[in-house]
Amino acid sequence: MSKDLHSLINNLNKSEKRYFTQYLGRVSAKSEETIYARLFDYMTRAESYDRDDLLSKCSFINPSQLNNVRARLYNYILESLRAYHSEGSGRISLHQMMINYEILVNKGLFSQAVKMLKKAEKKASLLEGTFLLEEILELQEYIITRRLKSKKNKEEIITLQTKIQTRRATQIRQNELKWNRMLGYNLFRKEGRLTRNISSIKQFEERILKFKERFTLDENSYMEVYHSHLESSLLYRIQGKFQSSFNELEKLESFYNENLSYVESHPEDYLRYMINRVIALNMLKQFDTSLKTINKIRIMGNSAQTEEQRLMIFENTTFHEIEIYLYRRQFNKAVELVEKNLLTIQNSMEKIHTVNQQSKLYRIALAYFGIGEYKTSLRWVNQILNYDQMKYRKDILSSVQILNLLIHTELKNYTLVESLLRSSEIYLKKIGRWMTPEKLVISALKKYILYRKNKSKIFSQLSIDLANNQKENPLDEHFIAYFDLQKWIGNKG
Repeated sequence: MSKDLHSLINNLNKSEKRYFTQYLGRVSAKSEETIYARLFDYMTRAESYDRDDLLSKCSFINPSQLNNVRARLYNYILESLRAYHSEGSGRISLHQMMINYEILVNKGLFSQAVKMLKKAEKKASLLEGTFLLEEILELQEYIITRRLKSKKNKEEIITLQTKIQTRRATQIRQNELKWNRMLGYNLFRKEGRLTRNISSIKQFEERILKFKERFTLDENSYMEVYHSHLESSLLYRIQGKFQSSFNELEKLESFYNENLSYVESHPEDYLRYMINRVIALNMLKQFDTSLKTINKIRIMGNSAQTEEQRLMIFENTTFHEIEIYLYRRQFNKAVELVEKNLLTIQNSMEKIHTVNQQSKLYRIALAYFGIGEYKTSLRWVNQILNYDQMKYRKDILSSVQILNLLIHTELKNYTLVESLLRSSEIYLKKIGRWMTPEKLVISALKKYILYRKNKSKIFSQLSIDLANNQKENPLDEHFIAYFDLQKWIGNKG
């Protein structure tokens, strides 16, 4: 609890801290207010939590009561945050309305309870997809039928019953969309941005097609339009149909332009859409347009309302810009961007999901590899190889294996490379990435270990073999994520 309290307080912004001070004065007795306010002030200034230091500097707290005081302060802060964000967060205000409804029902004030439910219905309708909407409608029907028995309510009951049936039909469609979304995300976690094994996406593809056959999309439903186009875009991208993927996002762009209020009411959704747009543009190699989109996302950071939004904006703008420099072979620019933001990157890594951590670390490793700082590159690669939880995205896992071999080859660790060649082959087979490009690279490195004087000839032949294979299998261009091995070989020659 102690570290949690310190972390919570130090994540408050200035206006939240100011609001808490005012809130504390309203909800606590004067004597209590002084204790909590002083402890809050101490925690704000403390760099880390230290119990002995706290008791020394906060002598007004009896050591035996410290746990209770901390717990109470923690709850006061959460209460103040709920109050502070109730206007801005529809979900918080909706749940508060439902609490108000229960209070009114318990007091027997049924007419007022129905009025509160009607307000909640409007709010829940705006928060499309919330499970509470059907419950709110059913509660209205129950109160009007059982507690406000009147002939004039018959029409209202019929209207409510119609709404409930419509809502249930909508819920079926939205549940299907939810399953598609989960399946798409799990596929991304497993395969990465692009699969080279078409059978792996069969189930996801079938669900998307069945949804389109079975249901008519409600064009007035934000949730349905948003997720339908986003999941279709993901399917096309994983299949390697990058232009079709981008076209789905263009449809979503038109939808947002026609309904600008959704940009404000669903900021995180809009942010995810913009990030997916950058990814699609990068895959299409439209890097100038992608950079403009990244700058638009950065501007959104000025109005970000939550720490989650600010983190999403930082990690995606920074690392997608690095990605562009990698594709363009502007490795110096990539390294400059890394070093400019290194402290923020390191501090944010623990907040980023592991599935995203490994791709971020990999991009940094590639940047240093590109400028010939192989030892630095290796340190970043080892953070992936030595961390057991980084087992997502086959595109990154296989790329890291190849990059690791190339780094040690450049460092002339030939004995180690010989051993790594065997283990890498086993690993690539295990994850289903033992394909033609990987075989060609491993074979070339094996030859080089045996005939080191023929490095130029061996790598030139590798470049030719990769080019010939790519003509037959265009998606193999991306067998090493964010990196053009053939151009690197040509540059080395």
